[in-house]
Amino acid sequence: MVEYKTIKHLDIDDRPREKLKKYGAKNLTDKELLAILLRSGTKSLNVLDLAGNLIKDIGKIQNLKDVTFSELTKHKGIGVVKAIDILASLELANRIFMTVEREDIVFNSPEVVANYIKQKIEHLKQEVFLVFDLDTKGKIIEEREVFRGSLSSSIVHPREVFKNSIKNSAASIICVHNHPSGEPDPSIEDILVTDKLIKCGETIGIEVLDHIIIAKYGYCSIRKFFNYLEVENIPLTNLSKKKIQALIQKYNLLSDY
Repeated sequence: MVEYKTIKHLDIDDRPREKLKKYGAKNLTDKELLAILLRSGTKSLNVLDLAGNLIKDIGKIQNLKDVTFSELTKHKGIGVVKAIDILASLELANRIFMTVEREDIVFNSPEVVANYIKQKIEHLKQEVFLVFDLDTKGKIIEEREVFRGSLSSSIVHPREVFKNSIKNSAASIICVHNHPSGEPDPSIEDILVTDKLIKCGETIGIEVLDHIIIAKYGYCSIRKFFNYLEVENIPLTNLSKKKIQALIQKYNLLSDY
């Protein structure tokens, strides 16, 4: 039987908080950093063991960003307060990272947009529709979630999409939504929604540069898809799943990260 050791029984240089003070946060392992957030273990597990078990359960530390409140609190030793602390720390880190990224980023291609946002939404289990308001140089003025749920023309209303864009005096916008299925193939509804937004943007003077689908296995620029609809002279009224797949294969319209 393995003897249970509390953190106090460890050498002082092996205790996460003391190690951080002495060597800096960059010199701590994933388990040690998580242990500091958890603060304490249980009667049978010290906090390092608790952190190690959590990482083992989710597969790798990167998967922590997708863990929900209920998933965290299912672990013995992780109650409401600890779960809240972890989720708040993750969101704060994400916001800091996104803010730093925004300072120099210019949205001048679907690839730039996809690589910027994929980590945030590619693993979500529910569809989200994001809008990026851009200035004349393609830099982000504001990023916001506008809708959550299955994408449809009845849900994605131009009024909600452009409301803040007008307030922000945006020169253009880029729309993004995810496919929880993991496949980035556009649906007929995706294409019809994009067409409606492009036409609305033309009316109010804010160009819709693109609508990009983000998924685990790649991304798709619907604006690029429209270009080939014109090349093939296919009207939206004649669009079908079969024609969409034929265009995807013919012009290689799905991209990898």
